[in-house]
Amino acid sequence: SATADVIGAIELACTDVDAREVYGAGYASGSAAHATAGSVAITVDGAEVMIIQGGGQASSGGNADVLGSTSTTVKNCSNLYGYILGGGDAPGSGTARVGSSDVIIQNSIVPVDEQFGVLVAAATYAGGSASGAGSDASVLGSASLRVVDCEGGGNLYGGGEASGGGRATVGNVRIALTRLSQTEYKGTLYSGSLFAGGESDDPSAS
Repeated sequence: SATADVIGAIELACTDVDAREVYGAGYASGSAAHATAGSVAITVDGAEVMIIQGGGQASSGGNADVLGSTSTTVKNCSNLYGYILGGGDAPGSGTARVGSSDVIIQNSIVPVDEQFGVLVAAATYAGGSASGAGSDASVLGSASLRVVDCEGGGNLYGGGEASGGGRATVGNVRIALTRLSQTEYKGTLYSGSLFAGGESDDPSAS
């Protein structure tokens, strides 16, 4: 039942750091837990990053909404190898909504690699991720995704990711890709994949 709200704006700048995970907003776990924020602006400049999340993280019924906008800018990264969310993440009946989201990836490399015998690449969602019944990681307003001067690209989604009865809807989506080239792995060139909407893996998800 703890409260860890940020009433105003959060600004986070990471320059030339090898960061495994970067979360822009708060974390709330528990049915009465709160870790909301007014707005979030993240800039990651250089090096390697596995996970970047613009919104909050909420589980077990917690609330980690961002009431206003999230802005996530990633530039000059030599290795983007995990996932990027413009919105929040609600893994278990939590609520991690945002007002609007804006994701920009510029002058970076999204490689293809092999994991457990399968070729994989990073995934970028302009929206949020919700898994489990009652979970909500929606973008209430608009979501935008811009990718400029990048190699590879991985899987690009204008919407969110929902599974297990979760909800990760967005209001409006705007996508712009500019000068996105292929990436090479073991002598083969691979292109990124673009999905204008979101991703859902079961009939109960939204």
